[in-house]
Amino acid sequence: MQTAHKHLLSATYDWAGLIRAYTTGRGDASGLARPGHRLDMTRIEANKGVWYETMKEGFERGDTSRLKREILERTREKMKPMYSVDHSTATIALADYVRYFRDAERFMGYCKACGRYDACWSCPPFEFDTEDYISPFETAHIIGTKVVFDEDTIERNRGLDKCKKTVVAMMEDVRRGLDGKLLELEKRYPASRAFFAGTCHVCPRGGCARIEKKPCIAPEKTRPSLESFGFDIGKTSSELLRIELKWTRDGVLPEYLTLVSGFFTREAIPEFPLFWR
Repeated sequence: MQTAHKHLLSATYDWAGLIRAYTTGRGDASGLARPGHRLDMTRIEANKGVWYETMKEGFERGDTSRLKREILERTREKMKPMYSVDHSTATIALADYVRYFRDAERFMGYCKACGRYDACWSCPPFEFDTEDYISPFETAHIIGTKVVFDEDTIERNRGLDKCKKTVVAMMEDVRRGLDGKLLELEKRYPASRAFFAGTCHVCPRGGCARIEKKPCIAPEKTRPSLESFGFDIGKTSSELLRIELKWTRDGVLPEYLTLVSGFFTREAIPEFPLFWR
């Protein structure tokens, strides 16, 4: 319990102070919670969601007598792997990738229909010319990250709400490591540029500074996606990576989901696949 207390209770106090009045047994203890503090539940979901869910249920029913046992039981359950990750890579001349896998006008239409259009700095419309952005590069290294869910996870997360939360948690968890590795490769190969698998995850959804017409707060941590530049991710995945994309359907997780990232360089990197084994 000491470990659980160290990692959980400080944030739980913050959360509980916003939900209900609670005491130490000697008086009001709402001072434990920082006023106006917002807990990033999506981030917590990816790492310690079950622990917090247990705490939340205990506070809501006003019964903390079973919290210790439930935390330990759910922690053991949480320690079971939810999914495994497997990386595949492909390398193609950038001129060919643009010629055969890019349809900027078509995919810009999809972007305009998305709520993040003009509301996130890693999404269109960009303040730079995308042609000028990619023109210095000659080679496109493509990374397919296949996230395979175990059967127990699929069964335990049936339903639209559970399914969505699991996918969001998985995305943030996997992207954290994936994006970090791509940024490290940029440092290793200065004449390069990474493209992340999807939209930005640095700020909470709906919290990008762009909404208030302010500059990005962390440009060193953000990168555009391949699809935001008009590249066809479905075709890229099926023809270059030999992975057919799968989607959630009727509140049921698929066998796997696929994230597609890119890494553009001036020269091909023969050892590039070795970085992803």
